[in-house]
Amino acid sequence: MKRIIVFITLLLLAACTSDVAPTLAPTATTEPSATSTSTPVLSATPTLTALPTPTASPSATPTVAAALLPRNYRVLFALDKHLWLTDLDAKNVQRITPDNLIYEGFGFEQTNVSPDGRFVPIYNRAMGTWILSLTDQARFRVSRQGIYPQWASDSQAIVYSETGKIYVRELARWDQPRFIATGWLPTWSPDRQWIAFVTSTPAAISTATVRHVHLIHPDGTGLQAIDSFQVGNRASGSIDLQWSHDGHYLLAWGDKPQAVRLWRVDRAGNRLMVLPAINMALSPTGPFLVLDDHQQLRAIRLTPPLPEYTIQAGTWGTWVFDGNRIASFGANTESKSTLILTDLETKQATNVTLNVPSLYTIKWLRGTNLVLVSSSHEGPEPDDSGDIWIVNVNSPDPPHFIAKGIPIAAIMTK
Repeated sequence: MKRIIVFITLLLLAACTSDVAPTLAPTATTEPSATSTSTPVLSATPTLTALPTPTASPSATPTVAAALLPRNYRVLFALDKHLWLTDLDAKNVQRITPDNLIYEGFGFEQTNVSPDGRFVPIYNRAMGTWILSLTDQARFRVSRQGIYPQWASDSQAIVYSETGKIYVRELARWDQPRFIATGWLPTWSPDRQWIAFVTSTPAAISTATVRHVHLIHPDGTGLQAIDSFQVGNRASGSIDLQWSHDGHYLLAWGDKPQAVRLWRVDRAGNRLMVLPAINMALSPTGPFLVLDDHQQLRAIRLTPPLPEYTIQAGTWGTWVFDGNRIASFGANTESKSTLILTDLETKQATNVTLNVPSLYTIKWLRGTNLVLVSSSHEGPEPDDSGDIWIVNVNSPDPPHFIAKGIPIAAIMTK
């Protein structure tokens, strides 16, 4: 789902809404960030620490046989300001974060695990932003500031904005951050050929700002402007960029006014439509776009383009692994919750009742009918007091308790 009120926006807004025109012809350099560590930092002591066997809350009644759970997944979760890994059967629990690097989240952003499941960024007010390995003891400092890194599709590089400058870091050459442009909110195209980003200039109206969307190659060449549009509040207007899974479409969401703008990138960046919406979500593998205005969900098929249509009432949850179905939140009671599974191809919806209360988080396990659900959630005021469950949506069996905490990701290990 779109990154609401972006964490990086809060940190970089002053740099990005100044009266200075954006740099439109940057050249690739190896200018290092003034606040970044140039070499990897390795943990002096083991980072993986065993956690006592977790226990469910008194209301939990896990009965799903552990033998039925796949062995090729581990769950990354947050608890007591640290990150942990566990198997789906709640065994082999290990702490990932060292004692001196507590987890403090990314504000409204979701913690962004690398596509291959090997690395996770972490932010700590005292120590800045780091990349942690989930397979060994390696730790890499990105910045002493709070920045939000975006992963390349091959997990071999990140792009991020720091004080209004955009840098690319290759994992193989970590000590050589590459400055590529001035701007913010950079995000990779799926084929890793382009980075989309945003700059800002004052509008004619003193309270407004003009956002400019650009593309640039990761080596700092090929800069091109895609489009510009005005947002209504210079101080707080936020924006989010997302690519479609095939790289053909680029979407920008702005909150003042609240609207989604869609461009066909491989056709000279022509703007195709402007759609009112509070949130947006692009299918990770399919041709669909879902829009959310907090009253209803609407779906649009991008290829071939079809008129939008309303989905059964519910609050946005997650994409099902096939990319053509979504799982949204239905009604909750003190003891039960409802997931609404909607097939966007057939427009058919199915309600699944779960014996767990007050869901806030859903994580689908790719290639399975299993979902992680929890009443805990990330955010500026994260809540890790809830239980994490694994649920088979095609089975009447009760959910299986995994741990207390906030589920970050279900990671496929092989």
